[in-house]
Amino acid sequence: MAMLNRLTKFVKITLCLLSLLLFSCNNQVTLDDIVGVYTANHGKGLDILKINSDGTYEHLYTEKNKKSHVNRNRWMFEMVGNKVDGITFTDFHSYFRGKKPSGYWYTEIEYDIFGNIRFCLDPDSYYYYVKDTSAK
Repeated sequence: MAMLNRLTKFVKITLCLLSLLLFSCNNQVTLDDIVGVYTANHGKGLDILKINSDGTYEHLYTEKNKKSHVNRNRWMFEMVGNKVDGITFTDFHSYFRGKKPSGYWYTEIEYDIFGNIRFCLDPDSYYYYVKDTSAK
């Protein structure tokens, strides 16, 4: 009986802690959250995306053969109601996929298990731009 009481107490405490964790999460994304440097994890070259607070971005891609590509343009928040849902990049070129034309790229704002912001490049291959929290 004592074992059952301890198990019940453990389950209650665990549920309370999980509830507290879920309700304490603030999903409202701000400009300060998004601005920064992001590095892609696809391993097909150095792929860096810098998001500026003035609504512009810089995208630098250096192929493994050292050929570099740079593009700059604008980005904007996409809203659903009064909540930020994602970001659209204007005239974005995904160089790691080869010679494809540039255009609009919409991506949802995601968080990894450590709370770092990331943008999905290819969900099937698990490729993301992940925010570099050490860059200032």
